[in-house]
Amino acid sequence: MSDDITLGQLRTFVCAAKLGSFVKAADSLGISQPAVSDQISTLESRLHDQLFQRRRGTTPVLTPRGMAVLREAETILEANDRLLRNIATGTQRETIRIAIGPHLRDRYFNPLVSDIYRDHPQVDIQFQPMRSYEDALGLLNEGELDIVVATVFTTGPALSGEFKVCDVPVGLIAAPDLADSIGTGDLLMEEQDLLVPFSESPRASRWIRNSLNEADLTFVRPPRFLNNGEMVQRIASEGLGIAYLMRESVERELSDGTLTVLNSSLPPLTRVLALGSEPSDAVQFIEDALRKTLVETPT
Repeated sequence: MSDDITLGQLRTFVCAAKLGSFVKAADSLGISQPAVSDQISTLESRLHDQLFQRRRGTTPVLTPRGMAVLREAETILEANDRLLRNIATGTQRETIRIAIGPHLRDRYFNPLVSDIYRDHPQVDIQFQPMRSYEDALGLLNEGELDIVVATVFTTGPALSGEFKVCDVPVGLIAAPDLADSIGTGDLLMEEQDLLVPFSESPRASRWIRNSLNEADLTFVRPPRFLNNGEMVQRIASEGLGIAYLMRESVERELSDGTLTVLNSSLPPLTRVLALGSEPSDAVQFIEDALRKTLVETPT
């Protein structure tokens, strides 16, 4: 349609705005100065507003409306350039398979989705269940997964493709009434059930035992390994045990007073990312974004 705004008009406008000169824009674009003036005048006509303040012998200056249009124009041109790059390189749909728990997905991954699809519109993301970190690493090495994100017991040297991102504080968490009873001596902490949101394994049992010893804590009964953070939180909130939980996973409950910290001197867990041996550009983009937000988000 004759009233449509063209990409050429937007590109000319952006070039003139950034260079601060119609003459310099003409040289940069390889067209005449009158052609630059005509395209910008046409754009102003389409928008029914003045984009530059012009006076003979002076540098054209953007109007407030011009500054707003500049931001919009740059966004449109960037999207157009990105689309053309994808077409030029014959980009196909790419499925990225990620193993990540519900807490990490909701807290850290979901806020990144818009940026991921904006920069890599060709990707399809599939979340895969993760029975254990060891199982997920096995699938990663077999090429069945692309990214694994997990919070694990502190390990030794990093495995192939694994990045240790940050430490994650944990604590013993309880309902306020139970905490009060323990504080007054009516109940003993060591006689309560210790609720652990991991699956039971020799490694998990050893870690919990060593963590409690390091914090000079003891429990009469063996820990209950429930492999479900929400279940552990629910049982603890009803005063039926003491939960071993990441503090970030119960921020809201700690803030509103439905749960409280009994002890926070336990050694931290470790947050890790693991990639396959040959990650694509999109996988690397997601890994970089995840690593940044995992480090920067307060824990």
